[in-house]
Amino acid sequence: MRTTPITLRLAVLSTVLLVAHSTGTAPQIADLKPEIFRFDPFTWPSEIPQDCPFERSGTFHAVRFLGLKSGFRYGDTWYPSWAENDILYSPWTDGKTKRLDGYTDWSQSWVDPVHITTGQGVIIGNDPLDLVAYSIGLDKSSPAAPYAGRYPCGSLVHDGVWYYGTYCLGPSDGVHYGKTRLNENEKPHPVNPPGGHYGMTFQKIKLLGN
Repeated sequence: MRTTPITLRLAVLSTVLLVAHSTGTAPQIADLKPEIFRFDPFTWPSEIPQDCPFERSGTFHAVRFLGLKSGFRYGDTWYPSWAENDILYSPWTDGKTKRLDGYTDWSQSWVDPVHITTGQGVIIGNDPLDLVAYSIGLDKSSPAAPYAGRYPCGSLVHDGVWYYGTYCLGPSDGVHYGKTRLNENEKPHPVNPPGGHYGMTFQKIKLLGN
């Protein structure tokens, strides 16, 4: 990441704290540091399917995880976009995310077609293993009806405007086009990530050369 000026960070933090104080809520000190998890290093197995249409890399043959993971047990669906002030702005949803005032926002995009929310957050810092991330609010004004839910998708900050996209979930029962299933069908991750699920996570890796 690019270097974030210290003066910019202070301006953002002080502004939010002043807003919290003005509404009658006593400002609190939020612990916004990422959770650090250490594990035994391992090399991700490189098993190429026989019908893979792409040639194997002539430069790298494997990815090695170096045993260091940094992350936040926040809601997920983060799609960050850089702004001119060198801060990443991002949607998020389906879980809890800490606010700067010490309290927590809760967003759910699937609970029912009407009472759903999507969250907004920021990410600050230039070291992926030592970032600051927090919620800056929720949107409750965009129900999903007649669809089953509404989730964040594309996110872009351009010329001072944050473009925040959402998509709606299709029918919850089986929908097919020929032999192809079209509606959402989640499958478990093939490998349990070290340390369990994080809404936002960064790992230290090394690309192994041939």
